[in-house]
Amino acid sequence: MGKSWHDDFPLCREIFEQASDAIKVDLKQLCFFGPESELAKTENTQPCLLTACFAGFKILEKELGIRPAAAAGHSLGEYTALTAAGAIAFPDALKITRRRGELMSRAASSDTGMMAVLGLSEQEVTKLCEEAKGNQALMPSNFNAPGQVVISGHNTALDRASEILKSMKKRGLRLKVSGAFHSPLMQGAAEALQESLAQIAFAQPNFPVISNLTAKPYAGAPETPRGADTLGGPETPRGADTLGGPDTLGGPDTLRSADTLRSADTLRSADTLRSADTLRSADTLRSADTLRSADTLRSADTLRSADTLRSADTLVCTQLYLQMTSPVRWQESIQYLNQLSPDLFLEIGPGKVLSGLVQKILPQVKILGFSESGDLSLISRES
Repeated sequence: MGKSWHDDFPLCREIFEQASDAIKVDLKQLCFFGPESELAKTENTQPCLLTACFAGFKILEKELGIRPAAAAGHSLGEYTALTAAGAIAFPDALKITRRRGELMSRAASSDTGMMAVLGLSEQEVTKLCEEAKGNQALMPSNFNAPGQVVISGHNTALDRASEILKSMKKRGLRLKVSGAFHSPLMQGAAEALQESLAQIAFAQPNFPVISNLTAKPYAGAPETPRGADTLGGPETPRGADTLGGPDTLGGPDTLRSADTLRSADTLRSADTLRSADTLRSADTLRSADTLRSADTLRSADTLRSADTLRSADTLVCTQLYLQMTSPVRWQESIQYLNQLSPDLFLEIGPGKVLSGLVQKILPQVKILGFSESGDLSLISRES
């Protein structure tokens, strides 16, 4: 991932060197030469994807003068979007995503997993989880696109859900992950991540970044004029770019990496949100209006209110903490971006997973991808 950029742009080489120094890992070796078994480890996948996508953003910024009107990222991609917007310093983003990967890996369990449910509405998927969970955990974790919702929980509950889907002549695709990402089963990992997040200094983003938790921009960013471009990822003043890169379909953090459709970082980067009217399941799901987990979760309305969100540190730290145990509201995020009337959506990073999701949500919009150096000429013409 990112090899052609590395070969062609000194800026990209500098970014990879900076990243390797920050976390004491040879990311160039991992990204370009593997071995695949090491790259697939989420503690390596996450900083590698962050580095590659951030480098892609900086190349667009330097070579084409692109600056996004707004950005969004799926799961891990939200960290990249915040980094591109200046809300997180690049070295800090590398350290926190590596830590996030380590915690997700530890939280993985052989008796939990994720499954993409195809062909059902959000309400039908919520009902499916209620019917199949029994006395176990099972809930929506990624609301990716119409007819594509990822669910997380215990494997036996996922098995029951799969049987129900077969009886309905619908399809469920088990993801290659060993963990119920973006669900309350990640609470322990979320609390440990919160300790690390509390050590980082966050800044107000330079352009709007859409939160996975609320499907609305983080407070404090400059307003985006209607008709501007929105990057769904880190980036570009004209379109809704999506930085969620390959980790957006529901697995740990790999929606764009070899194991991603795959997983929280990949379906892509996986860590899973639920919608305001659907996630109400007994022991674990809370609605976006209430978000009452532990002593730190506040409702989406509270999270956005001027009374409680007084600093960039509180805002970003709290939302990234909650992101670990909440469903990714990707469909709503893209619909919000579309309200800005973007001319172009631009996906930065390897793969086309997010582009595919955006086109399912908004078939009429123009979307381009930037994963190779050769893509620059087309982006230049279209932007």
